Amino acid sequence: MYSWLLVMVGGALGAVSRWAFSGWLAALLGGLWWGTLVVNLLGCLGLGMAWASVDRWGTTNPAFGWVTPLVMAGFFGGFTTLSGLHKDVWQLIQGQAWGSLAWYSGLSWLGGLLCLILGRALIVGIKV
Repeated sequence: MYSWLLVMVGGALGAVSRWAFSGWLAALLGGLWWGTLVVNLLGCLGLGMAWASVDRWGTTNPAFGWVTPLVMAGFFGGFTTLSGLHKDVWQLIQGQAWGSLAWYSGLSWLGGLLCLILGRALIVGIKV
Protein backbone atom coordinates (compact mmCIF):
# COMPACT_ATOMS: atom_id res chain seq x y z
CA MET A 1 0.00 0.00 0.00
CA TYR A 2 2.76 2.44 0.85
CA SER A 3 5.06 1.32 -1.98
CA TRP A 4 4.06 4.28 -4.16
CA LEU A 5 5.10 6.63 -1.35
CA LEU A 6 8.49 4.91 -1.09
CA VAL A 7 8.99 5.22 -4.88
CA MET A 8 8.03 8.91 -4.72
CA VAL A 9 10.41 9.72 -1.84
CA GLY A 10 13.25 7.69 -3.35
CA GLY A 11 12.69 9.26 -6.77
CA ALA A 12 12.72 12.77 -5.33
CA LEU A 13 15.95 12.09 -3.43
CA GLY A 14 17.54 10.49 -6.49
CA ALA A 15 16.54 13.32 -8.83
CA VAL A 16 17.83 16.03 -6.50
CA SER A 17 21.05 14.06 -5.98
CA ARG A 18 21.51 13.72 -9.74
CA TRP A 19 20.88 17.40 -10.34
CA ALA A 20 23.35 18.48 -7.66
CA PHE A 21 26.06 15.93 -8.40
CA SER A 22 25.97 16.17 -12.19
CA GLY A 23 25.94 19.98 -12.00
CA TRP A 24 28.96 19.94 -9.70
CA LEU A 25 30.81 17.53 -12.00
CA ALA A 26 29.93 19.54 -15.10
CA ALA A 27 31.37 22.67 -13.49
CA LEU A 28 34.44 20.78 -12.29
CA LEU A 29 35.16 18.90 -15.54
CA GLY A 30 33.94 21.50 -18.01
CA GLY A 31 31.19 19.63 -19.82
CA LEU A 32 27.65 18.62 -19.01
CA TRP A 33 27.90 15.12 -20.43
CA TRP A 34 30.61 14.17 -17.91
CA GLY A 35 28.11 14.69 -15.11
CA THR A 36 25.50 12.52 -16.82
CA LEU A 37 28.04 9.81 -17.56
CA VAL A 38 29.37 9.57 -14.00
CA VAL A 39 25.89 9.71 -12.47
CA ASN A 40 24.67 6.93 -14.75
CA LEU A 41 27.72 4.74 -14.05
CA LEU A 42 27.40 5.24 -10.28
CA GLY A 43 23.68 4.55 -10.57
CA CYS A 44 24.34 1.27 -12.37
CA LEU A 45 26.87 0.26 -9.72
CA GLY A 46 24.47 1.12 -6.89
CA LEU A 47 21.53 -0.57 -8.60
CA GLY A 48 23.60 -3.73 -9.06
CA MET A 49 24.46 -3.69 -5.35
CA ALA A 50 20.86 -3.10 -4.28
CA TRP A 51 19.53 -5.77 -6.64
CA ALA A 52 22.08 -8.32 -5.39
CA SER A 53 21.26 -7.42 -1.78
CA VAL A 54 17.59 -8.12 -2.37
CA ASP A 55 18.46 -11.38 -4.13
CA ARG A 56 20.78 -12.41 -1.31
CA TRP A 57 18.88 -11.35 1.80
CA GLY A 58 15.49 -10.10 0.69
CA THR A 59 13.92 -13.49 0.04
CA THR A 60 14.43 -14.56 3.66
CA ASN A 61 14.03 -11.20 5.35
CA PRO A 62 10.70 -9.39 4.94
CA ALA A 63 12.33 -6.16 6.16
CA PHE A 64 13.93 -5.90 2.71
CA GLY A 65 10.51 -5.18 1.18
CA TRP A 66 11.26 -1.44 1.14
CA VAL A 67 14.50 -1.75 -0.86
CA THR A 68 12.92 -2.30 -4.27
CA PRO A 69 10.43 0.60 -4.21
CA LEU A 70 12.59 3.09 -2.27
CA VAL A 71 16.08 2.35 -3.50
CA MET A 72 15.85 0.48 -6.81
CA ALA A 73 12.79 1.99 -8.50
CA GLY A 74 12.79 5.26 -6.56
CA PHE A 75 16.31 6.51 -5.84
CA PHE A 76 18.19 4.93 -8.74
CA GLY A 77 15.27 5.56 -11.09
CA GLY A 78 15.49 9.25 -10.23
CA PHE A 79 19.29 9.35 -10.00
CA THR A 80 20.07 7.88 -13.42
CA THR A 81 18.89 9.49 -16.62
CA LEU A 82 18.39 7.81 -19.97
CA SER A 83 16.72 10.93 -21.33
CA GLY A 84 19.70 13.04 -20.28
CA LEU A 85 22.04 10.59 -21.99
CA HIS A 86 20.08 10.88 -25.24
CA LYS A 87 20.01 14.67 -25.00
CA ASP A 88 23.79 14.68 -24.63
CA VAL A 89 24.17 12.26 -27.56
CA TRP A 90 22.03 14.50 -29.75
CA GLN A 91 24.08 17.56 -28.79
CA LEU A 92 27.30 15.72 -29.66
CA ILE A 93 25.80 14.73 -33.03
CA GLN A 94 24.73 18.31 -33.71
CA GLY A 95 28.20 19.54 -32.81
CA GLN A 96 29.75 16.82 -34.99
CA ALA A 97 31.90 15.79 -32.03
CA TRP A 98 32.30 12.25 -33.35
CA GLY A 99 35.16 11.23 -31.08
CA SER A 100 33.35 12.41 -27.95
CA LEU A 101 30.17 10.77 -29.21
CA ALA A 102 31.92 7.41 -29.60
CA TRP A 103 33.56 7.59 -26.18
CA TYR A 104 30.43 8.82 -24.41
CA SER A 105 28.14 6.25 -26.02
CA GLY A 106 30.53 3.37 -25.43
CA LEU A 107 31.29 4.31 -21.85
CA SER A 108 27.61 4.87 -21.11
CA TRP A 109 26.30 1.59 -22.48
CA LEU A 110 29.15 -0.84 -21.92
CA GLY A 111 30.37 0.93 -18.79
CA GLY A 112 26.86 0.91 -17.33
CA LEU A 113 26.52 -2.81 -17.87
CA LEU A 114 29.96 -3.48 -16.38
CA CYS A 115 29.14 -1.30 -13.35
CA LEU A 116 25.87 -3.20 -12.83
CA ILE A 117 27.76 -6.51 -12.98
CA LEU A 118 30.45 -5.16 -10.62
CA GLY A 119 27.80 -3.98 -8.15
CA ARG A 120 26.25 -7.43 -8.07
CA ALA A 121 29.67 -9.08 -7.80
CA LEU A 122 30.55 -6.94 -4.78
CA ILE A 123 27.54 -8.37 -2.94
CA VAL A 124 27.07 -11.94 -4.21
CA GLY A 125 30.10 -12.67 -6.34
CA ILE A 126 30.02 -13.37 -10.05
CA LYS A 127 27.56 -15.98 -11.23
CA VAL A 128 27.43 -16.72 -14.94
